[in-house]
Amino acid sequence: MNDAAIQKKSFGRGFWLMLTIIGVLVFGGTGLWFYAADKLEQAIEQVQQKLLAKGKIIACDNQQIRGYPFRIGIFCDAINIEDKNTRQKLTSGAIRTAAQIYDPGKLIVEFDGPAQFSDARHGVFNINWQRLRTSLRVKPDSIERTSISTNALMIDHENSPSPLLTAETLEFHARKLGENNLDVAIGSRNLSLTTNPLSTNALSKPFNLVVEFTANDLFEEIRYNRNLLAYIQKKGGRGKINAFKLETTKGGILEINGPLSVDIRGRLSGKLDISFTKLDHLFEFFRSFYPSSSDEMEKIAIAVKILSAGTATSKLQVQIKNGEIRLGLISLGRIPPLF
Repeated sequence: MNDAAIQKKSFGRGFWLMLTIIGVLVFGGTGLWFYAADKLEQAIEQVQQKLLAKGKIIACDNQQIRGYPFRIGIFCDAINIEDKNTRQKLTSGAIRTAAQIYDPGKLIVEFDGPAQFSDARHGVFNINWQRLRTSLRVKPDSIERTSISTNALMIDHENSPSPLLTAETLEFHARKLGENNLDVAIGSRNLSLTTNPLSTNALSKPFNLVVEFTANDLFEEIRYNRNLLAYIQKKGGRGKINAFKLETTKGGILEINGPLSVDIRGRLSGKLDISFTKLDHLFEFFRSFYPSSSDEMEKIAIAVKILSAGTATSKLQVQIKNGEIRLGLISLGRIPPLF
């Protein structure tokens, strides 16, 4: 047999071997995907039944499992969640979830607006957005990391003539830190809040906000959906503001960082480093929320200017002990107990 014939025979064997491997992978992968889809549907039904026994209803309109061959996820035309015990209800538009078949621990969820949340005590809140996406890192017994981002967010109340909140962008991130700590970061651009829910055109001037904090020994409490208020009332709470930055449209900047704690009576204590830039613009901004506190704000502004020697950016350290706020030897008042 000449060399050409040998090469042709070897090529033929390799070709058919390759087709055989592809066939095994395709049919095996197909079987695995449909097996996983069936298990996912069973898990969803089990969760719904367990919640129903506790008076909680989760309904997924036109539920489908999609994503074959490399992804798997739940698709619904609308979501309805109701708690018969608290008489709270949430409805929203379509929902799409997706996880890689080879990495099911990372889950992406997209929600379509609008949504409506109703509460027996507080009435109906309407929520709308342009894009809302959630990313989760999930383990068999817990959620280790969560990220939520949205654009063009607006929240209003049925009895309010103007929106309660609008934001160009809003992000929320949370993760487990160390053994049992919770790390949280919140950021928003062009955020506006109502200064008076009963008035029209009552939204504040837009501002940018960044908040980062660590709550000690709270991850397990949140993981098991326990009553956080009852836990803090029993043991108190500790944490640290890693970063707080509020920036107004006129260049006023407020930055805060430092440790905080709350005792079992709801009293705050801590030592905070505070930085002010363009103090007058900052107080002008805060007066729109608290017009009746103008005199108190003026006193604080004068004290800050004296201690900062009139520099453009003031850096001060504020001491809080059992709710009493002190700036050096000057008492700035008291923070009422949180509960």
